[in-house]
Amino acid sequence: MQHIRAILVRQSTLAAVIAVALAAAVVIAANGAVFPLDDAYITLHNARALLSGQDENYGVSPLIGATSPIHLALTAAALLATPQPALAALAVNTLGAIVYLLGAAALADQRGLGPWRKAAVLIIAAGSGYSAFHLFNGLETSWAMAGVVWALALAGRPRLGPALPILCGLLPFLRPELAALSGLLLAHQGVRRWKSGHSRWPTAFALDLALSAAAAAPWIAWMLAETGALSPATGAAKRAFFAESGLSTPRKLAVASLAMALGLGALLPALAMAPRSALTLACWGFALAFFFAFAATLPGGLFHNHYRYVYVLLPVCIWALCQTDNRRLLTIALVICLAAAVVSTTRAVAAYGDGQEVTRQHLGLARWAQANLPADARILVHDAGVPAYATNRRLIDLVGLKTPPSMQAHLRLTEPSRGDQRGEAIDAIARNARPSHVIILHDTPLFWGKIASNLRDHGWTLSPIGPATPTYRLYALDRPPPSTAERGPLRLRPAD
Repeated sequence: MQHIRAILVRQSTLAAVIAVALAAAVVIAANGAVFPLDDAYITLHNARALLSGQDENYGVSPLIGATSPIHLALTAAALLATPQPALAALAVNTLGAIVYLLGAAALADQRGLGPWRKAAVLIIAAGSGYSAFHLFNGLETSWAMAGVVWALALAGRPRLGPALPILCGLLPFLRPELAALSGLLLAHQGVRRWKSGHSRWPTAFALDLALSAAAAAPWIAWMLAETGALSPATGAAKRAFFAESGLSTPRKLAVASLAMALGLGALLPALAMAPRSALTLACWGFALAFFFAFAATLPGGLFHNHYRYVYVLLPVCIWALCQTDNRRLLTIALVICLAAAVVSTTRAVAAYGDGQEVTRQHLGLARWAQANLPADARILVHDAGVPAYATNRRLIDLVGLKTPPSMQAHLRLTEPSRGDQRGEAIDAIARNARPSHVIILHDTPLFWGKIASNLRDHGWTLSPIGPATPTYRLYALDRPPPSTAERGPLRLRPAD
C-alpha cells in the first residue's frame, strides 16, 4: 500500500509539473511567442543557419556566437517539427523547464520530504528570483539548470552508476562554466568508488572517465571543426567589450557579491545549511569557482539580463535546502523562500512582459529595414539576434559575438584601456566594415546609446530613418575621411 501511494505521489508530481510548464508556455504563445532577450534570436538565427547550411547575415559558422551547442542542436531539431521558429524555441524551453522541475522533485524525494515540503521545493524552484523569466527566455538557461539539478540528484544516489559520468560529459556543452561542476562531481564519484573498498574501483572509475569523455566527444569534435576551439568565444567577447577585468579587486568582489545576493535572494543562505559532506564540498567548490571567475573577469555580467548567469547556482541552493537535517529549520527556510518566490514571480512576469515589448519594437524596426533598405545595405548592430532573425541584410556585430574581428578590436583597444578606448574600437570596426546603417538601443542609464556619440565623435554622420521607437533607432551612416585604422594595424594608447 505504501509503495502504491509513493507511485501515485510521483505520478501526480509529474502531471502537475507538466501542467504548470505547459500552461506557462501556452500563455507566452498566446501573447505572440516573443522572447524578452535579444540573445534568444541569436540562437534562432544560428539554428536556421545550421539547417540551411549558410549564414546570410554574418557569413560565419552557426557555432560562432552560440554559448550552448547542445541547446543549438535541440532548437534546430525543434525547427524541423514546426514552421514557426519562436514556437520551436518555446517548446525546447518548456521541455527544459519540465526536466528541471522533475529534478527538483527528485531532490526532495531523496531526502524523504513530505508532500507539502516537496510542493514548496517545486514552487521555490520555479519562482525564486527571476526563475519564471529564465525558464522561458528562449536561451539555454532552463537546460543548464536542469543539467545541474539532475547532476546533483544523481550524485546523491546511494548506488553508483553510469548516468552521472555521462551527464558530466554533457554539462560543459550546456554552459561552459559547468565544466567546473563536471570535474568536481567526477572527482566526487571517484572518491566514493575508492571509499567503497572494492578492489576494482580504479577500473570502475576509469570507465566513468571514459563514459564522460565519450559523451563529450561529439560536441568537442563539432566545436573544433567549426570554430577551432574547445569552448565558445562568447564569454571572451563580452569580457573584452565590457572591459571590467581592470577594476580594483574590492570593487569587483563587491559587484559580484551584490549580484549574487540580488539574483539568488532568500535562497543564497541555503548554501550554508547543508551538512558537511564530500558532495557539499563539491557544491561549495563549484559556487566559489563560479563566483571568483566572474568577479575576476566580468563581475557586472552577473547583473546582465536579470542575473541570467547566476541561475546555474539556483539548483545548487535548492539541493542544499533539501539537505537540511533540522526539520524545524527547514520548515522556517521553506516558508521564507516561498514568500520570496511569490513576490519574485510577480516581478519576473512583469519583467518578461517589459522585455517582450522591447523585442517587439526591435522586430518592427528590423522588419522595416528588411522592407526598405537596399539589398546591399550593411548594418552595424550591437544586439545581434533580432536583426539576423528578421532580415537577410549583411550585419556587423560590433560586440564580437557573431563578428570575431570585432572582438579582436576590443581585445586590443577596449579591454586594455578599461573601456576608455571603446569609442576608438567602435570607430575602427566601423571603418573596416564600411556599414551603411546602424541600429542602436537608446537605453537608460545611457550605455548602448553612447555608440551614437562615439561614432559622431570620430566623424561619422548619423541620419535617423525609419520608425522612431522608444528604444531602438535606425540611422543611415556617412563615413568620415580615411584614417590610419583603415590603412594599417590599430595603434594602442597606453591604458590609464
